[in-house]
Amino acid sequence: MESNLKPVQQLGILTAMQKMVKAKADEVRRQVEADMNARFAEDGIDRQRLVLDGEEVGKVSLKVKEECYEVVDREAFFDWLYDNGQLVQTHAVKKGCEEEVWSLLSDKPWLFECSEEPKKEFAKTFERLGDSIVVGGTDVIVPGVVPAKAKPNGIVVTGCKPQQVAPIVARLGGLDALLLGDDESNRLTP
Repeated sequence: MESNLKPVQQLGILTAMQKMVKAKADEVRRQVEADMNARFAEDGIDRQRLVLDGEEVGKVSLKVKEECYEVVDREAFFDWLYDNGQLVQTHAVKKGCEEEVWSLLSDKPWLFECSEEPKKEFAKTFERLGDSIVVGGTDVIVPGVVPAKAKPNGIVVTGCKPQQVAPIVARLGGLDALLLGDDESNRLTP
């Protein structure tokens, strides 16, 4: 078929196919990710082999983000950070108060919103020690936090080399069967 088509025609066909493949891949990726998230929550399994027609062609892995800690007592944690000089405060003008702030500036602190968070470099030193979080290199237990559970964060597909997968797809009915379903009226080829 390729030899009968001009390059511009090939580009049109390939562009349309690319759009179809992307849409189908996005749909299937969402389903696989949901299935893997459920399985991870159930039994902690975060990967599976990718087998086509009895041949292993790759694997799918769940990206798992392991948080160092989870805040369970915000007041205790932030008081401790403040006492140890490791709290960052960020101030912002509340929406709708901008003009008044310009005229009054800092005479009225209730016009300001304040957010607090641990200093990033300091929080990076936190380590898990049993059921506690400690400041790295010390035995100082950080109050108000506990070790966090791993959280799924997307999937990664490895392997699946075209030269390995293409012949298998052809044996299984071709791309049109995968992209358009098994209904004969949807087939791209006769």
